[in-house]
Amino acid sequence: MSTPVSKVEFRISIAIIEHFSENLYRSPNKAVEELITNGYDAFAEEVRTYLPGAVLEDCLIVWDDGDSMNIQGIKDLWHIAASPKKNTNRLIEKGGRRRKVIGKFGIGKLASYSIGTKMSHLCKQDDQYLLIEIDYNKLTKSLKQDNRANSEPTNREESGTNLPVVQDVVESSQLHADVNKTEEQDYKENIYALTESEAWDLVSQYFKNKNQIVDDFFKKPSWTLAVISDLREDKNVTPGALSRVLGRSMPLRPDFKVYVNDEEVKSVLLSREALEIYDFGDKVFQDRLEKIWRVARKAGKVNGDITFHKDDSLTDETGKSVPYVQFPNLGKTWGKLRLSSTTLHVGKAAKIDRYYGFFVYVRGRLINPEDDKLFHIDPSYGSFYRSQYIIHADDLDETLLADRERFGESSKIDEMRILQTACSRTLDDRWDDEVDAKEKAKQFKNRLPIHRRDLFADPISMIWSKKIDEEKKLIGSFDFDLEEPTIIRQSLGADNAISNLDIDPTQGPKLMVNSDHPFIRRQVASAGKGKKGASFIREIENLMAMESLFEGHLYFLDLSEEKVEAILAWRDRMYRQLAILDNTTVFGAIQEMEDMSYVGDRKFEEAISNVLKFIGFQSEVQGLSGNPDIVAFAPAGAESYRIVFEAKGSKRDLPNTKAAVASGVSHAKEVEAEHVVIVAREFVGFNLSETPAIIKECLATNQFEQETSEEEQSKNPIKRMIDKSKNPTVSIITTDNLASLAIAVKQYQYDILTIKDVLTAIETPEQKNKRIASLTNPDYGFDFAELLEIIFEQQQSSPRKLQASLATIYDEYYSAGEKGVENEEEFKQKILALHILAFPFVPLTDERVAITESPDKIARHIANKLESFKKERQIRKSTDD
Repeated sequence: MSTPVSKVEFRISIAIIEHFSENLYRSPNKAVEELITNGYDAFAEEVRTYLPGAVLEDCLIVWDDGDSMNIQGIKDLWHIAASPKKNTNRLIEKGGRRRKVIGKFGIGKLASYSIGTKMSHLCKQDDQYLLIEIDYNKLTKSLKQDNRANSEPTNREESGTNLPVVQDVVESSQLHADVNKTEEQDYKENIYALTESEAWDLVSQYFKNKNQIVDDFFKKPSWTLAVISDLREDKNVTPGALSRVLGRSMPLRPDFKVYVNDEEVKSVLLSREALEIYDFGDKVFQDRLEKIWRVARKAGKVNGDITFHKDDSLTDETGKSVPYVQFPNLGKTWGKLRLSSTTLHVGKAAKIDRYYGFFVYVRGRLINPEDDKLFHIDPSYGSFYRSQYIIHADDLDETLLADRERFGESSKIDEMRILQTACSRTLDDRWDDEVDAKEKAKQFKNRLPIHRRDLFADPISMIWSKKIDEEKKLIGSFDFDLEEPTIIRQSLGADNAISNLDIDPTQGPKLMVNSDHPFIRRQVASAGKGKKGASFIREIENLMAMESLFEGHLYFLDLSEEKVEAILAWRDRMYRQLAILDNTTVFGAIQEMEDMSYVGDRKFEEAISNVLKFIGFQSEVQGLSGNPDIVAFAPAGAESYRIVFEAKGSKRDLPNTKAAVASGVSHAKEVEAEHVVIVAREFVGFNLSETPAIIKECLATNQFEQETSEEEQSKNPIKRMIDKSKNPTVSIITTDNLASLAIAVKQYQYDILTIKDVLTAIETPEQKNKRIASLTNPDYGFDFAELLEIIFEQQQSSPRKLQASLATIYDEYYSAGEKGVENEEEFKQKILALHILAFPFVPLTDERVAITESPDKIARHIANKLESFKKERQIRKSTDD
C-alpha cells in the first residue's frame, strides 16, 4: 500500500492556471512538446511518448530516462513561476557533456492542463519511487472557493479598494510580480512513496499489453513518467502530426532521441533534398550580410560592428564546431540556408505543418513553429516557398515572453531582422542565378515556359499538392521531371474544364487539353487540315494548357478555394461564350433567319442556330432524318438545361399537322432535352375564337408538370431534370418572337436563365410578344426612378450603408403587385434590367443591391440609355421596311 511521505503546497494564482491553459498551449502537440522538453532539460537520452489508441487506454504518457526528482524536487517542480533551473545558469553538465537548458519560467508542467484535467508524476531516483497526482478540477475549484471567501468584506471599510485582485498574466516579465501582487491560495496534495512492485503494477495498468519498454525503463537508474488522463475531447493528438512537430521543434541529437509510439522521431527539415546549402561561414552570405548591415548602420537602425568566426569557440547541438556571426546585441548566431528546386509549400496545412520559411531556434528549441516569417517583413515569394532559413540565436532567450513564441521589442530584434533579410536575399540571388542559367540553356518546351519557376514550376507544384491532398495519395511526392512536360489533347467531356493536370507520378506531369470543350472544338473546326492548321492547333493547346498553370498561380497567391473556383468558372464561361459567337451581328443573324424562314430545310436551321448563339446557347444543327433539327444547351452550371428547336419553314402559316409536335417530343427524348420549341413564321388557327389545335396539343404533352406538385419537384432538382428529359414539354414561337428576344438579350444582357420561361411557356405568339416586350421595354409600366429612391433609402438604413436587401424591398414595396410587377420573378427581372441599364452604378448580387451615385443621376443615365436603344430599334425597323 502506498504511503504519503509529504505534501506539496500549491501557492498559485488561479489567473495563472487559467491563462496558461487557455492561451499558452493552443496546439495539443505543442503541449506534449513542452513535457518532452522537461526530459531534455533533465539530461534524458531517451523520451518515449505514447498516445491513446492502440497502445494505451484513455491517457497520454511521456516517459524520460533523465535525472528524476526526490521529495524536494517534486515540491520545487510545482512551485509555479519559480523554476529550479534558474540556479543552474541554464547550463547543465553530465559525463563531460553539456546542454543548454530550454525551460525558463517553471511553467511547463501546466501544459498538461490544456490536454487533460488530471496529471500524475511517477519518479524513480536512488531506487525510490514517488508519486504525485494532481486533479486540476479540484485545484481550480479550491482556489475559486478560497478567492470568494477572501473577497467577502468583513466591514464597510474593507469593501473598498483593498479587496484581493486576480490579474491576468500576459507577459513573462510580469510573471513573478503578478504572482506576488495577486492573492495566492493554498492547495495541498500528497506525495506517495511506492514499492517497486506497486510502481510496476501502476505503470502496467496504463498499457493495453505488457510492453517490453516497461521492463526496460524499470532497469534504468532514474526516470520520470508523466501521465495525463481525463483527456479533453477537442484536443486530439495523432502520431503523425506529433512526430512532424517534434521533428522540426526539438534538439534531436545522438544523445537525445524521441519516440512516438516506439517510432523514432527524425528531423524533417534536413531530410528534404536541397539544390544549394550555405552556412554562416560562406562568403556569399557574409558579403550580403555585411552590405545590409552597413546600410542599416548608416540609417541609424543599428550600432556597432559584426564579426565572422570559424574557430572552435562555438559548437552546435551535436558538439561539432560551426562558423558563426557575432552581433553587438544578438550575440553569436549560426545556421544553414537551404534552397529546394521545387516548392516546399505542400498541402492545405502548409503554413502550420510547414517545411519552408524561417526556423529560428533558441537553445535548440524552435520558437516560431507556425510563423513562417517571424520578423521578416517583405520576403520574395519567388524563392521563399522553396527555402529553409535555419537560424540558431540563443541570446534571443532574454527577449522571449512566457509563451516562447512572442517577443518584446529590443535591439536584438532589430539585428535579427537584418540577419533574416541577408538570409532571404542570399537564396533569392541563388535562385535567380538558377533561373537565368536555365533560360540561357533552354528554349520553350512545347512552347511552355518551363525555365521560369514563377510561370511554370510553382503553379504546377501547387496544383499537384492540391490534387494529392484531395485524393489522399502521393502526399509529399514531387519526384516527377518538370523538364519534360507533355500536352495531350483528349476527350474529357463537354461539361468539364478546358484543361487539367494529370497526377500520374510514373510518367511525369501531363497537361490534358479537353478536346470536347466547345472552344477547342470550334478552333479545330476553324483550323482545317494541313501543316498550318496543325501548327495553329498546337498554339491553341499551349494556350489552353496554361489555364491549369493559371489555376496553380491562384492557389500560390493563397486565394481561398471559393475565390479560385469563382474565377475559373468565370473564365470557363468566357471560353464557352467565345465558342458560340460568330463574326456577324445579331441583326444580320436575325435577317438571315427571317429570309430563310420561307425556304426551310438546312439553311433555316442554321440561321435559327446562329440567333440562338447570340442569345447565349451552345447550339448545334443536326437536322438529319430521325434527329432533332437543333439541339441548344444553356450553360448555367447546376441550372443548365437543354432544348430542342424544330425549324418549320413555309411560305404560308404553318398548319398543325406540319408542326409535328409528337415527333419533336421523340427527338427531345433522344438527346435528353427537357423541352421542345417549334419555330415558324406564323401558325394556323390563331385568328379563331377557340384555342388553336396546336396549343391544345402542346398542353397535352405537359402531363409531368400537371401531375407533379412544385413541392415534390423542388425536393430533388436532379431527379426533376431527369424526369423532365423523359417527359419533355412543347411550346411554339414565331421568328418574330425569337428576333425580339435576341434583341432584348443583346441590349439588356439578360442571362440564359432569365429567358428560359419565354421559350418554354405554352402560350400564343401574341402572349409571347407581351412577355418579350417586358424585357425589350423594361420601363413600360414600371418606375425605375422610384426603385432607385427605395434602394437608396434601404441602403442608408443598413448597418454599414453599403447594400440593400432585395427580399426586403420586394416584401415591403412590390409584393402587392401594384407597381408594375405581378410576382417576385418579374421583380428580379426589373432589378436585373436596372443593373444593366445603370451600369456601373448599381452593383448586384443574388441577395443584395446597391447604388454608387445619387438616384437622380442614375435615373438620367437610364433615360439616356433607353432612348438610344429605342433609336436603334427604329433604325432597324426602317431598314427592314
